[in-house]
Amino acid sequence: MALLSGVLLLLILATLVTLYVSKVKSLEYQILNNVQSRNLALNAANSGLNQALATLQAKPDWSSPGTGGGLSSGSHYVVQTTDNPLSAGTRFKRAISMSSTGTTQDGLTQANVATDAVIYPIVARIPPAPVMIGTGPAALNGAVTIGSQLVIGVNHDGVGQGQPLALWSAPVLSPTANIETCYPAYLSTVGCGGNTLSHVGAFGSDVLANNSTFPADLWLYAFNLKASELSVLAQEANVRTADCSSISSLTSGFVWVQGDCDIAPGVTLGSAAEPVLLVVENGSLTLQASAAVHGLVFWALTAANKGPFHIAANNSAVIHGVLLANQQVDTANTKVQVVYDKTALNNLQQSPFTRVTVVPGSWRDF
Repeated sequence: MALLSGVLLLLILATLVTLYVSKVKSLEYQILNNVQSRNLALNAANSGLNQALATLQAKPDWSSPGTGGGLSSGSHYVVQTTDNPLSAGTRFKRAISMSSTGTTQDGLTQANVATDAVIYPIVARIPPAPVMIGTGPAALNGAVTIGSQLVIGVNHDGVGQGQPLALWSAPVLSPTANIETCYPAYLSTVGCGGNTLSHVGAFGSDVLANNSTFPADLWLYAFNLKASELSVLAQEANVRTADCSSISSLTSGFVWVQGDCDIAPGVTLGSAAEPVLLVVENGSLTLQASAAVHGLVFWALTAANKGPFHIAANNSAVIHGVLLANQQVDTANTKVQVVYDKTALNNLQQSPFTRVTVVPGSWRDF
């Protein structure tokens, strides 16, 4: 009898242990399942946030009252955006808060993530003058060399309402510099046709040379980056090349040339609606017959032991927009025409020339 009681006791203990282990395993499985469901929901929420950031890169004005999407796992997300006020004087185009809710396929588990982002244009400021010439690594003797010819279609409101501006420079402008300026309506391939505002030996108020208010760093002025940070800016370019042999009328966006740039006859880079941002670093710029650039051209000298370089153009070639230079402008005895185009310049602050960045420390999940 005692033996039977012992056996029964052992069976009861074994049963209790089995039930306990089963309970623990069930609990562990439930915890594992909850963790997996949480990860699936969190993955969906993060996917929604990343999709929102990618959409903002392509469409800077995009907003979402509750845009949804799904993943192959069956989980789905809903994204909402809220615009935040911008501080006065900021160079940001937009400040935005984003939240994304991820839900598992069975609808039982949700996860939320949120972050703040800012949208900013690569071109931080729209230059007020068709031609801006600043100091570079080497000292300048004059803004425009003797024997060169620079024909400029002014910005009607460059200095103020109804006050035209053609050229703005830090260095002294040689009194013999062959410059001709006029309103764009009077400009043709032969020049201003007698309707000049300024010309060689008689510079008017539309020419601001040796100006104390000229920005000390043209890179910082144009792109909000110091000259020492050019590698960061260059990485943003859509096209990076050592010359312009591959440049055609199909080339678009942000183009960075490290060396001489010879734009072939008939090639038109950009348009007023879809301008280009062209940086020519440590090289000469040549526009052949009927070549044109719509947008902003930064003719840059970044090393004191480089150059001298020149800008040359056929009479039928034109830059529609702005020419920025941090070196002495030598047009190599050719006629270079620059015509201010406000529409093209304004479009340089729209996509694809905007960037989205997440505010550091703003990401959170809950």
